[in-house]
Amino acid sequence: MVLYLPTTAAEAEAAEARSKEIERTIQENRIKHERAMAAAPARPAVMLEPDMPARFRAIKQVLEATPMFPNALPEKAYHYTNTAGLKGILEKRELWATDLAYLNDLSEYSYSEQLAKQAWAAAEPECPDAFRDLLRSCFEEDRRNSGPPLHACCFCARPDLLSQWRTYTGGGTGYAIEFNLRRLHETDPRFFVGRIEYEEAAQKKALAEIAKRLMNANALLANVPEYSWAAKLDAPTSPHFGLAREAVYIARAFLKSRIFSEEQEWRLALLGLDDAEFRIVSGALLPYVVIPLGPPETIPISRVIVGPSARPKPAFEATRRLLKKHGFGHILLQSTEFPVQA
Repeated sequence: MVLYLPTTAAEAEAAEARSKEIERTIQENRIKHERAMAAAPARPAVMLEPDMPARFRAIKQVLEATPMFPNALPEKAYHYTNTAGLKGILEKRELWATDLAYLNDLSEYSYSEQLAKQAWAAAEPECPDAFRDLLRSCFEEDRRNSGPPLHACCFCARPDLLSQWRTYTGGGTGYAIEFNLRRLHETDPRFFVGRIEYEEAAQKKALAEIAKRLMNANALLANVPEYSWAAKLDAPTSPHFGLAREAVYIARAFLKSRIFSEEQEWRLALLGLDDAEFRIVSGALLPYVVIPLGPPETIPISRVIVGPSARPKPAFEATRRLLKKHGFGHILLQSTEFPVQA
């Protein structure tokens, strides 16, 4: 959308009035949405294997309060997508989480692989002899072709980021969908939600802390009865060994080189889902899993931003009609502050 600056007192006064009206609309829409969320019936529990709730609680205790997994999650994070992506999310009320082994940037995995090896080299002298070899394999093994798959859906901390528009507009119109990550995280115990850490010193410190926690897992997991150390972390068949492998694997999925720091990325990761769907991207099969978002009244979406477009007004109006058609008329719709697409 092209920006115009007021040139007269009357125009400035009208612009200020319009701004106040927009703020009132935002507040009213959010109040309505919060009331609907509070009044909605609880969603049915997700069907899990018998030991899965304990397994995920245990992994989260290993990872929590590291730089990647802060205790407080943001209520605003933005999922950038193209026109087809927005239409699919609204029509099907779902997100797609892609298998991380099929990421476009394969260097991401090799980057975290080296960090994990360095972290283990520093931590190994303190590791008890009984399970040193097994913990070493957790930090040094190649997980791309072994173990359960890890899927992820990506978000950005910034709502109107030019580099993201360039990635997702692609000659058409891009969209930034504002999600409440805290609410989204609460809908499924399998979700691991965290922010990407880009600083190498913080990454090494986090992995070292995870290694230390795994060495002392008996005390750490005392309040998870299902992991009471009846089986010690000294055999590949031990459930604790699987837990350790998965904790390190998940942590690595939240580490990237600082050259990507402008993205300010948050991720939602899911572990161990084998019921993947497949889509074709650039001639290749890409596995993904579906994340249900629930009905319009409780969906954790509060705003949609229409990105730069060659025809901003028609794009905005068509998006408004799409939202209304699928029951999302309460969701705030705005346009980017960047100029019209060239």
